[in-house]
Amino acid sequence: MKYWKTIAIVLVLLLAVTLFGACSPGTTTEEPADNAATQEAAPEATEETPAETAATEETPAEGDAAESGGGGYDYHLGVIQPGPESYYQNYADSVKAAAEYAGMKVTSLLAEYSAETEIANVEDLISQGVDAIAVFSVASDTAQVDAQLCNEADIPLFLMSSTASEGTGVPTCTIGNSFYDMGKMDGDWVVENMEGEVKVLEIQGALGQGVAELHSEGFADAIAARDDIEVVYQQTANWVRADAIAITEDSLMSDLDFNMVFVHNEDMCAGVVSVLEENGEIGNINVVTMNGSNDGIQMIKDGKILATCANPPSYVGGDVVVQIMKFFDGADVPATFDSPTFMIDSGNASAPDLVTWDKEWAIARVDEYLASK
Repeated sequence: MKYWKTIAIVLVLLLAVTLFGACSPGTTTEEPADNAATQEAAPEATEETPAETAATEETPAEGDAAESGGGGYDYHLGVIQPGPESYYQNYADSVKAAAEYAGMKVTSLLAEYSAETEIANVEDLISQGVDAIAVFSVASDTAQVDAQLCNEADIPLFLMSSTASEGTGVPTCTIGNSFYDMGKMDGDWVVENMEGEVKVLEIQGALGQGVAELHSEGFADAIAARDDIEVVYQQTANWVRADAIAITEDSLMSDLDFNMVFVHNEDMCAGVVSVLEENGEIGNINVVTMNGSNDGIQMIKDGKILATCANPPSYVGGDVVVQIMKFFDGADVPATFDSPTFMIDSGNASAPDLVTWDKEWAIARVDEYLASK
């Protein structure tokens, strides 16, 4: 694997340069994306918690997930997540719960936002003889190397809410959400619900994965429908709450004129809200965000934010496992699969059937597939 180790080192250097640029003050990034069809609302969602650095054999999930083996899928699945943040962890936990419920053994690894570590994890799982690998990649170039390694080892690779750059490696299936649609749905909500001039501070996620760029493009395309809505400042916070707090504080102390914040996830959004509360700006400066977590829904109920575009990791995690099950069944597996996204605001935040970030939604996806066979 000396050849791949060399590639891994080069990728680490490239990723470091990308992330350094993403953290620079005043960074703005726009990347073109295809206009995907808006996904319909669907009942599902989950949340993530810190992960271990080393490979660990995961134990059965709580509740229904403990009833593993129900599907009879006696396979070994390797799962790699990029970092320990709540969304990533809940995503991985949902995949694990659904896979174990289907009968699989699951080994989970953490990439720690390192291309070199992610590639080493893939090589480790291949050496263990896993039957399939699911990866939420740290970067598209890294995912391309993952795909080449898996193709060479004849092991199916399922990318979770990340994409592989162009190259000889071909993932079996890419499962996630339309990140462009998510940004556009937030933008459409602003266009339809906000009156008067709207000046937006946009706090982005990490640049380089392709996720934040698509959120930004979708939002920009949506607000273009009105001349009195504009993004006046755009800055990456790298999915980090502390960075989002700093950007908000700096923006309030500067001469920046804004009356809305568009935040790329609810963890960063919680930091933004804390700053607005401290400065008495709740209600004067409105907030829209993404994810649909319990905390995000509660912020809507409390009147601290207006809306969130939900992409529950429980639902997506269940869809990842369903595509893996279909592969083992010899059924057709699409090159890409988008799980539904939907808006939550004060009109439905208290609905009794509103989805939560609960792993049971991932298990429900498995049950639906088993029932359809």
